[in-house]
Amino acid sequence: FTNVPEIASGSIFNFTYISNNHGDYLTYFFANSSAYIISRSVMDYNGQIKQFGWLPDQQKWSLFWSEPNTQCQVNAYCGAYGVCNDIFSPLCNCLPGFKSRFEKSWTSGDYSGGCQRYTELENGNANTTRRKADIFQIHSHMKWPDNPQVFTAVNAARCKSNCLSNISCTAYAYYENSCSTWDGDLFNMQQLSVNDTNCRVIFIRPHSSDSSKNIKGIIYSVVG
Repeated sequence: FTNVPEIASGSIFNFTYISNNHGDYLTYFFANSSAYIISRSVMDYNGQIKQFGWLPDQQKWSLFWSEPNTQCQVNAYCGAYGVCNDIFSPLCNCLPGFKSRFEKSWTSGDYSGGCQRYTELENGNANTTRRKADIFQIHSHMKWPDNPQVFTAVNAARCKSNCLSNISCTAYAYYENSCSTWDGDLFNMQQLSVNDTNCRVIFIRPHSSDSSKNIKGIIYSVVG
């Protein structure tokens, strides 16, 4: 639990992790024996665990801890090819050239089904010599998806060329002499604010015939 700062020293609770033949579990007690509060923990449908405390003077539950802290930190919250956005509504958007996989669930706020291309890449792969080559769309101010393959590249052109030559490569990014490529579905992308120091640029391959489709939400530019 080292990644949960609320469990660090100075918390109002003392935590004990127990692992034995009977199982694994966590117990917690008030650090100050004179303190008393009614609390409850809930694993929410949206992927967060939340702890509430009862406020007797206001007769209501108050949220005082949740993990992950934001919805966009919940693993694969927007599904494959979905972009999470804590800044503007809706919380999840499909990339240009993509549509929600399960429209009814998506409109009701369940984004876990993710997105799919309007037109699949030929044989589920990348370019072939029999038709117009797919292009890459540039997406700015992004948190990169999970599980990149990283190697050294002399320039962005070499990085792009590497992705083009791989029939399963769906995206690439070049940053500080390193090339990152992704194969297959992309998960946990996030749109960040322009002032976020973690902002990165990523190039994602839609089908060539879908490059001009207009998708509501985030505005992207397109390069060849």
